[in-house]
Amino acid sequence: VNLDMDLGLTDNVESPDVNDDDPNINDDAASLPMRRLLHGDVGCGKTLVEQLCLLHAAQSGVQGALLCATEALAQQHYETFLELLNGVKNAERIPKVELMTGSMTAKKREELNSRLLNHEVDILVGTTAMVPSDENKQVF
Repeated sequence: VNLDMDLGLTDNVESPDVNDDDPNINDDAASLPMRRLLHGDVGCGKTLVEQLCLLHAAQSGVQGALLCATEALAQQHYETFLELLNGVKNAERIPKVELMTGSMTAKKREELNSRLLNHEVDILVGTTAMVPSDENKQVF
């Protein structure tokens, strides 16, 4: 996804020396799923980092998920994603983002699961409703 926007985050910032062979840096190119826990102070930019990583994954042709602690936070992240993607210009294809929470009806969840299986959804934002259980057989 070419965001075609200047975020101004790297202006006048020197990159630290990074070993390109470090598996912690380059595991996003591996065939195994990438799992990350991102933490930081309020307002430090976690949401933007999450979104850019998930957009990178979508651009690479894989699905990604953002697990949120509450439905309110999931809804907030979902809406922020939609706002970000609304600003994307000149992209070959805009990633499809969906929301999954425990308050969804079984029918809506089943429809969303079908779309996930068919790779019609690139990024899923949600709560623990995304996590498979015996009663709740999600595809993510």
